[in-house]
Amino acid sequence: MTQMLKCQNCGANLTYRADHCGYCGASVRITNDPNNELSGTGKLKLFDLPAGVAEFGISTGIWLILGILTLVSLYILGWLYEDTRYWLATKAMVIWTGMLPAGLLVFAALLNLKRGQMGLGVLVFILVSLIHLVVMVLIRGNINDDMVGISILIGATSFTAWLVGRFLHLWIRYLRQ
Repeated sequence: MTQMLKCQNCGANLTYRADHCGYCGASVRITNDPNNELSGTGKLKLFDLPAGVAEFGISTGIWLILGILTLVSLYILGWLYEDTRYWLATKAMVIWTGMLPAGLLVFAALLNLKRGQMGLGVLVFILVSLIHLVVMVLIRGNINDDMVGISILIGATSFTAWLVGRFLHLWIRYLRQ
């Protein structure tokens, strides 16, 4: 059976053979130490990078709130340019399918999550699509297939940006090891 250890940097479970933490990217070196409770011959002690080196991104605080407010502001900005008679105004679509996903990509790349990375991306897709569809229905008073398609397009570009941002975050963490 494989022994389980805890990362000293983030507290995640590690296997005995781990050379780095899968959550925070901290380097792990296992040495024997006579003060061990886990084995009779020596303690398994983890030595990781200096504090903060393996960690990358924002996890709490004012930067998280500012990031979310910036993304919401970009979304609202798109409605200022939208033509509600024909939909798909050029400026609004540039904001919703270009600027908003670019901002979401940067936010996802900088966000330091321990769990739920891809689940949060699916939630982004569902929320953006549904919110956009609901606003369109409230403005027009009815629903049609064009509205659904436009909403899914905007949600899908946001989801794609989220995925690219999360993989960029993992790549940066890998390079920092």
